[in-house]
Amino acid sequence: MNTEILDAQENKKPLNPFAFPLIALSIILVGGFIGASTNVVNGWISEAYFMEIMRWEPPSIWERAVFQGILEGTVYGIIFSIIYTITFAVISRGRGTWRFAIYQILKTIPIIYICWAIGGVLTIILSFIFYEPFNEIIFKLPNTALPRIKYAWVGGSIWGGMIGGVVGVVYSIVITSKNWHRLDS
Repeated sequence: MNTEILDAQENKKPLNPFAFPLIALSIILVGGFIGASTNVVNGWISEAYFMEIMRWEPPSIWERAVFQGILEGTVYGIIFSIIYTITFAVISRGRGTWRFAIYQILKTIPIIYICWAIGGVLTIILSFIFYEPFNEIIFKLPNTALPRIKYAWVGGSIWGGMIGGVVGVVYSIVITSKNWHRLDS
């Protein structure tokens, strides 16, 4: 009986099909912003990383790093938006709003930045604890302290950000489902 009442209430809410393309586009833009902002920092910290890994030549390494961040962040944003938007449409039965979804996504963004920072710091620490193995694992890792720290930060933070994106997708779906069902009841 109780589920029949909830189903009746759910069916009173209008379908909101136009919200979902807007949600997807917003997530893609957020992905591009996160990629740009993290590579603003990474490009400033270690141009050497991008010179070695991307084979870029000065003087425009920092600008290229930012553009690369926008490109990669947009690609991850597309993937995230497909997963989240479809899942949100199913959770809300097509009745979700842009405002509700974006509020949930905004809760996810700090997770990505935190994982980005943890990845950078952890890689710096590990590159000194496991000095020789890291020299073999990480391509052209410098041997002197400060360049090693900078290079390790960039490599580790990139991986941390990607892991943060995966964690963020799962977290956003969990909190969206939880908050939608709470709102619904």
